[in-house]
Amino acid sequence: MSRVNKHFNNLAQDPLLYTRLNLKPYWYIIDTKALHYLAFKCKYLQQLDLSWCSNFSVPDLEKFLDTCGSLLTHLRLNCCSCIDDYAMFKISRGCKSLKELGLRNCDLIHDKGFSYLESLEFLEYLDLYRTHIKTQTLCKILRKNPRMRHLHIGGTDKSLNVDEVAMELKNSCPDLESIDLWKAHTLTSQGIDALADCKNLREIDFGWCGSTTGHGDSFRRLLSSCEHLEKVVLVSFRELTERDLRALTLCKNLKQLDLLGTLSLTTEICYLYFMNCPKLEMIDLNFCDNISDCSIQQWQQEYSHVAVKRFNNTINGIRIVEF
Repeated sequence: MSRVNKHFNNLAQDPLLYTRLNLKPYWYIIDTKALHYLAFKCKYLQQLDLSWCSNFSVPDLEKFLDTCGSLLTHLRLNCCSCIDDYAMFKISRGCKSLKELGLRNCDLIHDKGFSYLESLEFLEYLDLYRTHIKTQTLCKILRKNPRMRHLHIGGTDKSLNVDEVAMELKNSCPDLESIDLWKAHTLTSQGIDALADCKNLREIDFGWCGSTTGHGDSFRRLLSSCEHLEKVVLVSFRELTERDLRALTLCKNLKQLDLLGTLSLTTEICYLYFMNCPKLEMIDLNFCDNISDCSIQQWQQEYSHVAVKRFNNTINGIRIVEF
């Protein structure tokens, strides 16, 4: 457009066009030259997504942020292979207004790098999926950011004590709305009890979590306390009892329910979800061995507004049918 005439060229250079920049779809061409070209157009930049972009160095990112990072409120660097401790240092110093920070799969960041984030105070969204953050460092970050509403710590190191993190969320982040604990092996009834006091929770992901010693009444307390829950993911959640499964009917605002691999789920209990969760839109019943294909088909007809997810393999493992 800038080549049409002088007027269009001036319009293309207008910094107000570059307040939100999503470069993720162009990850394969974003390099040092591209960042340098964009930097001078982005003096009012507020939101930047560089996810999957790795054809630049940390010094290149440093120069870019020095030029146009002071107003940033949203920064996503997911799967950026170059992001390291020094990058964290520069972000913590130059982007003080950050509300959202995505660092999933940033494997080069060590605990020292994460500790720099303790200087931020306005974070509401933090994605640390499959990173190496330590328990105390994360708790200090949460303490400094009481406005935290969305936290993703699925797939983190087994050394991360999720129960301690849950206690910190209870004490420091009362407005928490979503928590992703995918494969958090250290979650016990103590952590679930703590999350029950985060009464604004709307989404929980406990996929592949759970204690082999059971959870007592903590799970029921969580579901009864957090009345705004809309999405519950319990993929292969260990030691789910019939009492726990029945407690899901307390979630009157439930829209999405993922019970993949829940072997203790019965047809009777599942029917209660359709009857007692009027806002239900999707339920995943894959690998729930006690639920027959006949029941799935019946529910699909009776409750056509609900997407019932179920794959049925043939004996030869060739044909897959989704109901």
